[in-house]
Amino acid sequence: MRKRLDTARAEGVAEAEARLRHGYEEQIRAESQRITRAIDEFERSRKEYFSKVELEVVQLALAIAGKILHREAQVDPLLVAAIVQIALGQLKEGSVASIRVRPEDGQRWRSHFASQDFKLDVSVVEDRTLQPADCILETELGTVNFSLNLQLKEIEQGFFDVLAQKPQA
Repeated sequence: MRKRLDTARAEGVAEAEARLRHGYEEQIRAESQRITRAIDEFERSRKEYFSKVELEVVQLALAIAGKILHREAQVDPLLVAAIVQIALGQLKEGSVASIRVRPEDGQRWRSHFASQDFKLDVSVVEDRTLQPADCILETELGTVNFSLNLQLKEIEQGFFDVLAQKPQA
């Protein structure tokens, strides 16, 4: 009887352990699935958040750059002249170029380019239709607008083009 009782007890303990183990395994599986879903949801939310914020960060960076450039252009009115000078340096000797600027900037631009050693025919044309800090370079090859606002818009468009091509996850 004692043996039977010990055997029955051992079987009962083994069965209880098996049931508990099975119950724990089910709980672990259920918790694992819950954690996996939470991680997946977090990853989706994170991607969505950064996708939304990315556009705002680009706009903020461009706004900051715009303010800095406009302030620099006020401090150094010929800031754009350096960029124009690089463009003029790419033209062949003897080329003709005209630079359109606001009337109040005309003399400054003339003085600047008179002090340069260009082998080009460069004239400064005053244009009342331009905005402050606008500058348009015209050559036989074409026209380039060096306006700070236009340059920033080009950069902005480039950023947005890159963002549009970014694979959506």
